[in-house]
Amino acid sequence: MCIRDSINAEYGDFSSGEMAEAEDASSPLYSNLRQLISVVDDLRDVGLQQYIALPSVVVVGSQSAGKSSVLESIVGQDFLPRGEGVCTRRPLELRLVHLSEHQHKLEGGKSWACFDGSEQKLYDFDMVRDEISSLTNRVAGSNKGIVDEPIKLTIYGRDTPDLTLIDLPGITRVPMSGSDQTDEIEAVTRSMTMRYVKDPRTVILAVMPANTDMTTSDALQIARQVDPEGSRTIGVLTKIDIMDKGTNARKALMGQEIALKLGFVGMKNRSQADIIDKKPVQAAVADELAFFSDHPVYSALPTQTWGTKALVDKVTSVLFGHIKHYLPTITKELDCKLRLTNEEFKALGAPVPIGHEEITHSLWNMVTAFCEMFRASIRGSYDRRLHSSVIQKIDPKAISGGAKIRYILNQLLKEYGEHHEATEEYTDSDIETAIRIHEGDTLPGFPSVDVFEYLIRPLLEKLREPIMDTLNEVYMSLDNLANQLLNKVFRRFPELHSETIGIVSAILNQELERTREVVESVIQAEEGYIFTNDTDYMAQRTTRLRTQQEVEEMTEMSPDAYFVNEMRHRLNHYFKVVVDNIRDTIPKTIGFFLVKAAQEKMQFEFHTAVANNSRLTGLVAEPKNIAEERRALSLQLDIMRKAQKVLKRDPQLAGLQAELRDEQLTKEAALTFKPEQEKPDAVVSLKEAVREEEAAKVEEQIVHPVRVSQPYGGAPVVQERVGIQPRPAAKPAPTPAPKPHTPKPKDAGKSVTKKDALALFDGSDED
Repeated sequence: MCIRDSINAEYGDFSSGEMAEAEDASSPLYSNLRQLISVVDDLRDVGLQQYIALPSVVVVGSQSAGKSSVLESIVGQDFLPRGEGVCTRRPLELRLVHLSEHQHKLEGGKSWACFDGSEQKLYDFDMVRDEISSLTNRVAGSNKGIVDEPIKLTIYGRDTPDLTLIDLPGITRVPMSGSDQTDEIEAVTRSMTMRYVKDPRTVILAVMPANTDMTTSDALQIARQVDPEGSRTIGVLTKIDIMDKGTNARKALMGQEIALKLGFVGMKNRSQADIIDKKPVQAAVADELAFFSDHPVYSALPTQTWGTKALVDKVTSVLFGHIKHYLPTITKELDCKLRLTNEEFKALGAPVPIGHEEITHSLWNMVTAFCEMFRASIRGSYDRRLHSSVIQKIDPKAISGGAKIRYILNQLLKEYGEHHEATEEYTDSDIETAIRIHEGDTLPGFPSVDVFEYLIRPLLEKLREPIMDTLNEVYMSLDNLANQLLNKVFRRFPELHSETIGIVSAILNQELERTREVVESVIQAEEGYIFTNDTDYMAQRTTRLRTQQEVEEMTEMSPDAYFVNEMRHRLNHYFKVVVDNIRDTIPKTIGFFLVKAAQEKMQFEFHTAVANNSRLTGLVAEPKNIAEERRALSLQLDIMRKAQKVLKRDPQLAGLQAELRDEQLTKEAALTFKPEQEKPDAVVSLKEAVREEEAAKVEEQIVHPVRVSQPYGGAPVVQERVGIQPRPAAKPAPTPAPKPHTPKPKDAGKSVTKKDALALFDGSDED
């Protein structure tokens, strides 16, 4: 049976009776094997491979490499189209199901095939071949075109192994004359092959003829690009019986030419005469067994390197291990993608309502939601709609709209701080000239208040620009906030979204103009009416002349200089008073007439505008791209939920997955140790430690064969086998002598243990 070796490898050796029980599908071991393979097929059936890569075996090779013969030998039936040129023009997803003896008897002892989408059982495999050709021509045309749209075929049989294989069109270098194949046929076939084999969960079955140079094999070149370690590539050498006389494939099968970790398997195909004579595949497999068993070279090789049975055993075992390894990861990845897709689907909102009343109600709800979120963002209130993790432009960690507005208002005239001198641009000559101008024909020595107004007005006019800039920044902050929220609420309806932007902008512009008028009035009041009740200014206005320091300085100060200094001081002080007033008055004005008014009037004005424009209800319709996105996400969710049901529908499978997870955790568990004179942080598993200990014992008795590194794959290759020879006895450790003592070196090839190392020293500090 094809699964015998794989089951023995996984669960230990069984007697023939136990194996028969497993083959009858009544054993849990066989059931687990069938479940693991069929669950991947079911996941592929629901379409999960569109979103998550699934383990598979892909058959690749150049045109006429013998891929069809290999597949027919595995299946045990002659069912694939043959002819000149490219025979496989669509990928063939081939699912093989082994039948128990009881199931086989129920079908009259016959094998049958069934195509995807059809419940008809085809017992005549000539009809299967014709249907493959028909399905190929229906999609790819009848003129040798190649299309990347797979055909799904399931074959049930007693001698059929449990496998899922994907047969790809062979790498074609030259297009056929008079066909639909273009000059890019090689690039097309290579690109198709790469798309299937690049995933690390894919096992590559690289088929190549043995009678050609392996180093030029298209299959191995492609495998090397995606699997440089050679850890998931199985080499298959076909046409091994028609090699040139005097040559054989022994070195290739033993991995001495190109090394693959999974090795090579040689096969003898049916000849063209056998195919014409319709020689049964089972008879050809029997002839293959006789050929290798009687061959003077191949009969001496291990049986796992040749024959259809060896290939089936190897592929089944590798696929079984592959699925076991990746099934827990697939389950995790499915849960993660399902959660993310569900969030994206929820972000699109509920489906568009039908009916005038439902549409109107939905429109009012959206307007209300926008106004509530607008108000909550400005006030800093928590609203879960503002902090959702779904798609939106608002950063949940960013400061809210109100916090940003407060920051803008706090920065008003901050550059005119406590140490700012308003008159630093005025020279003493400028101030003295202003005093002279405004003396007129009156008695000198009595400065006029007009001098103060003349000098302070240009300073106050400088405040207008930053005040207006602050007003505009607050307006832009409100406008940006509104646009972000509108995009969040109305993004499903682009035309309605554009209309709502216009409505909200009109509301904010209306409040902006009203606020601008009030702010302008405040600026004009500060510039046009010089007045203050500031206590500091009032106190220093008279005490300024009586400070002792200035009295002492007046002995060397002219009257003109005194008046200039006095005017400079009062200008600076009054300018500071005005700045302090504006830093309070303008933020209050903007906050009340713009920010607060926008919050209070937004909902009323918005609802009024919507009520007066009946055309808006007609815009509550999803555009094509949103509707397509909704359908795509809905389909993806449906596929992923079906996949979840596949993984959870069988309690035994759920238990098996738990065992697989435990097994994976056990393999990942490691023993960390840091012995002296060893590399730090060395991590080895318990099994590895035992293997290393056993290998060390064997190393003391034999000489290792000479190994050479191969250009492909990390597997070492035996170049020359050396006979077993006893290792020369190691010299005994010298008897410790009185100080001083120099230890004698051990044999160069033998490792020194800690105990041996301590025996070389007598414990003195000098050593």
